Amino acid sequence: MTAIATQECAEPSVKGYDRHLRRKEPTCDGCKAAVRDYRQLLKERTGQVAPGVRSAAALERDVLAQVDAQPPPEPPPAAVPAGDRVLVDARALRDALLPYGKIIRRGAYHVPVLGCVRLATTADTLVIQGTNLEATLETRVATEPGPAELTVAVAYETLMRAARAAVPKSRKDAATVALRLGDGTLDVSSGARRQHLHLAAVEDFPTVAKAPAAGRELDGAAFARAVAQVSPAVCDDQARPVLNAALLRLGSERVTIAATDSYRLAVRNVPYTTRGRARDDADVLVQHAAFALAGKLFATSPTVTLSWDAFGLAVSDDTRTLLTRPVEGEFPKYRALIPDLGGSDYGALEVDRQQLIDTLAGFPRSVQANSLPVTLTLAEDELVVSATQQDVGTATVTLAARWNGAVGLTIGFNPGFLRDGLAGFPGPVTVWARDALKPVLLVSADAEQGDVYLLMPVRLS
Repeated sequence: MTAIATQECAEPSVKGYDRHLRRKEPTCDGCKAAVRDYRQLLKERTGQVAPGVRSAAALERDVLAQVDAQPPPEPPPAAVPAGDRVLVDARALRDALLPYGKIIRRGAYHVPVLGCVRLATTADTLVIQGTNLEATLETRVATEPGPAELTVAVAYETLMRAARAAVPKSRKDAATVALRLGDGTLDVSSGARRQHLHLAAVEDFPTVAKAPAAGRELDGAAFARAVAQVSPAVCDDQARPVLNAALLRLGSERVTIAATDSYRLAVRNVPYTTRGRARDDADVLVQHAAFALAGKLFATSPTVTLSWDAFGLAVSDDTRTLLTRPVEGEFPKYRALIPDLGGSDYGALEVDRQQLIDTLAGFPRSVQANSLPVTLTLAEDELVVSATQQDVGTATVTLAARWNGAVGLTIGFNPGFLRDGLAGFPGPVTVWARDALKPVLLVSADAEQGDVYLLMPVRLS
């Protein structure tokens, strides 16, 4: 049998191999070599072996797609001498930087350095500072002991992205970030990843005041709960700076936290665990943003230290310190607003706190979104809660309760304000009411003595 002669293609390729197959003719050596090259390239770049050829054009598409998706690995970075870098755990660095998003002024074009954090090192600690001139946060992160020293200012957002990228996806894996001062840059490297972050002028970074050395300690979880319970009553109108702040009355045995927005008043007391040495008792107005951040930062801290002087208040634990400047102004004399229940004509309403919260939350969203009032009608053994929407109708819920005041008294409330007050107490709540216009007082036997929530009723038409 005579062998069929193979004709070589002028331009051998994978497509030429496919053309030979369609014509059912012998494949030339050049096209075979092209297919072998693509298979070898696939194996080198992706670690996969190409399947049997069903279509050379399909093979070419698959190989090119996978090669484009997986570019050649970058060569490992040159080794950096250990003495020239600061080594810190990737997760510890990321977690330390996260709260600065509440402090740093994003897009601070008028003062660019306020969009930066300041990094400074000692023998085994990395100190991170960020400020918006009203509040300053300082965090201390442990590093591997070494002689390297670092004092730089770098943009917060770029450093935060670099720290997040260095954290492994698996919680079981550990990673270390190396910080090294380059030529006008901060080199951040982890494994094969390296980023060069431009530096700001560290001498332009604001001078941060030091926290007062002496202070008084209290339970961190109790402090965080008090902040969370008082925060809803803070006025959100920044044009009223005194009401857009919380009052910390630093007494000899406890700290009293109060806030009001003119419609409600929340007061909480947190006793000191140890008194320590501190300045004389004082009243400090703290900006709401810094106040709320303090509650979140120290929620898991066993002990929190409060220290103050004429320049502001410092809240600190073993690794973090939050300093805030006081707000200028005089907080309302809130104690005069709290009625004296002894021998007064106020009546007491006892109702299941959680049932009332669920009832208020169960009304249509339109009632809560538009702050339509809910009405509470009090009887000796029941409480009728109702909400009316014009052109829609009235929803009514009846709860078991005990009331020792005027039967049939009907009071209107903002449902969100009332729900916030009920949710701020840990246990059963007694609601003290007098008439449809006088302040209503919420008190809990399980709370600290003096913890109250005062709420002004809504005038019903």
